Amino acid sequence: MTWEELAKKAVSGDTADVYALIVAMATALDSAEIKIPEIK
Repeated sequence: MTWEELAKKAVSGDTADVYALIVAMATALDSAEIKIPEIK
């Protein structure tokens, strides 16, 4: 499954797919060591 396919599933409203997308994105961002910008 591609990111685009996962995003489309998430947008379709299935809670499990939304959760999977968020977790997958968070994991990818963490592994890429992309820092969360501080909100001022």
